[in-house]
Amino acid sequence: MSPLTEKIAKKAFQLGVEYAKAQLRRDAANRYSLTAEWVLPLIKCEGLLPRGEYEDDVIHIHSDGIRALVWYSPYESSKENAECDGASCVPDVLLGIDLRPGAAAHDPGYRRMKKIAQAFGVPVRKVRKFLDNMFTSVTLAENAGKLGCKTIATLAHWGIRLFGGVYHKTKKDTMAAVVVALVATCLGGCAGCVSSFFEDGGDGYESPSLIKVAGD
Repeated sequence: MSPLTEKIAKKAFQLGVEYAKAQLRRDAANRYSLTAEWVLPLIKCEGLLPRGEYEDDVIHIHSDGIRALVWYSPYESSKENAECDGASCVPDVLLGIDLRPGAAAHDPGYRRMKKIAQAFGVPVRKVRKFLDNMFTSVTLAENAGKLGCKTIATLAHWGIRLFGGVYHKTKKDTMAAVVVALVATCLGGCAGCVSSFFEDGGDGYESPSLIKVAGD
């Protein structure tokens, strides 16, 4: 790489970090409520969830050991009790790809990971992977046909797989740098891009009824 090219690359990275930081700050106060029942397509769960079920006032999971039916009762979010606060590792809408529906499914599950793990008798890490796969599947189904959908879904998937559990303990500047680095990697090509974990690839998927309810 020539000195000029290297200088341009460094400048572009710095600008990208500042943009990501601004987007993350703007999105940090977002809260979303689900206003109607939401049923997802059947999702593959073999090796993650055995036969069993979990239910509470928000999330319902029924598994036959190979696939799971997941649906949500309406829920409300607030600053004090945020069932869904959008995408944590990247902006809620990234380059035109809407990550909010994925978060609407993913966030309530993360809040209940230990209880879900206990209900199915599996380690929390397996529940977390199942929820991350669900986030990715919703994101792909919600944005099907949009330019860059698989690339951004891959970025978001690995963002939550690698950093979802430690996001709130990590400095935002570091997270912003990670976002830019992952975007650059993904935009370089989508070999190894994620695929849907929905049994039929998301056929029959319906978008959730979400409203933005609060901000700081």
